[in-house]
Amino acid sequence: MKTVETKEDNKSYTQKVTSLQSAKRLLSRIISDYQKDVVSTEKAKTLTYLLINFVAISKDIDFESKLSEMENKLGIINE
Repeated sequence: MKTVETKEDNKSYTQKVTSLQSAKRLLSRIISDYQKDVVSTEKAKTLTYLLINFVAISKDIDFESKLSEMENKLGIINE
């Protein structure tokens, strides 16, 4: 879970990223806060980098799962 500290009013928020949908929501909040100059460029870049990697890993895991399922249906042994 990541907490983002804002510059203007020292407000913070947390959002647990557990799915592609939650990553999308957090990215939307980061973009909005960045446009309002509430979150620093450095923090926005760091969080965006982490979200991009989360999405890539999630897609890879989903692909591997679907591939394994198809291999099992076709009787292909995965070594």
